[in-house]
Amino acid sequence: MYIPFRDVVALRTGDKRGRAYWMWWDFVVHTFWLSTDQCRLDYSGLDAEQLMDRYKQIAAAHDFAALTDEEKLTAETIFLTLLKILAIDNVSCQWAALHGFGHLHHPSAARIVQEYLDAHRAELDEEDVQWVESSRDGCCI
Repeated sequence: MYIPFRDVVALRTGDKRGRAYWMWWDFVVHTFWLSTDQCRLDYSGLDAEQLMDRYKQIAAAHDFAALTDEEKLTAETIFLTLLKILAIDNVSCQWAALHGFGHLHHPSAARIVQEYLDAHRAELDEEDVQWVESSRDGCCI
């Protein structure tokens, strides 16, 4: 996943959110968590509001420590990839990485996102600060 960000996304200009690459981490990280025993729930018959409530409940229940060794290795690989993407000197790449951290629930994610916020707060408006904080807190949408 690093190479498409380095070789394609970093060369684009425009909105830091809202493009297809923005949602890649939703697919990757949600698929990862759904593959664990922590997310074996039935989503059938839920309307959009119920689905969002269920998602928030599940996200709050993700327990990195309860993962198997293989699952931890996968999560660690995702985490390291997000770190590399965050280091790319392109705000679209950085925000996509922050979005990924917000869904991963890795034990070090909150610290990394807070460090980003501390370094870039002066460049962000209040809405952006709130969004970064929600990523830090593991509840970005």
